[in-house]
Amino acid sequence: MVDLPVWIMLGTGLIGLVSITMWLGFLTQNKDNATEIQKNLVIVAGISGALIFVFGIAAYIYFSANTNYLTPFLLVMSFINLFLSVFAVSSSSLQIVKS
Repeated sequence: MVDLPVWIMLGTGLIGLVSITMWLGFLTQNKDNATEIQKNLVIVAGISGALIFVFGIAAYIYFSANTNYLTPFLLVMSFINLFLSVFAVSSSSLQIVKS
């Protein structure tokens, strides 16, 4: 069983990540098409969330039976996730200037 301080730290970290992502999203939006972007982000977030949920269930079932592969999987996935998140935030903050 996980202790209460661990849950508090995990919850605080999750709230912090979501807050920072939302804040960056508001900063990088063009005010002319902000409502259109927000509508599309809701669709993308819903589809991504559903896919990640299905992947999480499949991974849980697989790693419950094969615990030896859990550590290498988590190591590789954490660095892939780190790369993707930094790349996504960096590319979303770019401003394209027409010449």
